[in-house]
Amino acid sequence: VSIRNLAGGLLPIFDPFENISNETYTSNLEPPSEIYNKMFDIDPKTMYGKILVGYQGWFTTSCDKGLKRWHHWSDRETPGLDTVTVDMWPELEEYDADELCETEFVSKDGKKLSLFSSYNKKTVDRHVRWMKDYGIDGCFVQRFIADIRAFRHMRDHVLRNVQKSSERYGRVFSNVYDLTGAGASS
Repeated sequence: VSIRNLAGGLLPIFDPFENISNETYTSNLEPPSEIYNKMFDIDPKTMYGKILVGYQGWFTTSCDKGLKRWHHWSDRETPGLDTVTVDMWPELEEYDADELCETEFVSKDGKKLSLFSSYNKKTVDRHVRWMKDYGIDGCFVQRFIADIRAFRHMRDHVLRNVQKSSERYGRVFSNVYDLTGAGASS
């Protein structure tokens, strides 16, 4: 089943699964950005027909200027075996050193492992550029109602970075408010 058929034929003719070999489970997937962007101008006035992703933007480190502490990678402490709160490690090959902060984790070759902060303008710009590169029209920037006051300065900073990068790369964005953990006073 192609993605085009699942979307009722609304998507461009780009099927990321068409080059997968059943024998080797590999793909020749290339970013569709040039073809996609030539075929479709993104109309920022509507969400109709768009591919949008959730963008949390809630990862902080002790090295950034936002919360100046670890958040979502761990609960305030430098991520290590007993403190990490994520299930998967991100691919960081394309990140620059000024976007990363060392953790307590060490690679097999003895090198300290690092993580990124969503507070970093350069990092958010990279994420939005990836959206363009891979034919994603934009994102919903997620905020939790329960902690909206506590982290507002940080969330607003990330949102401004998403806005600037979305304008730069011709993407769209919107806030989405998650009611998880919200009480009657929220």
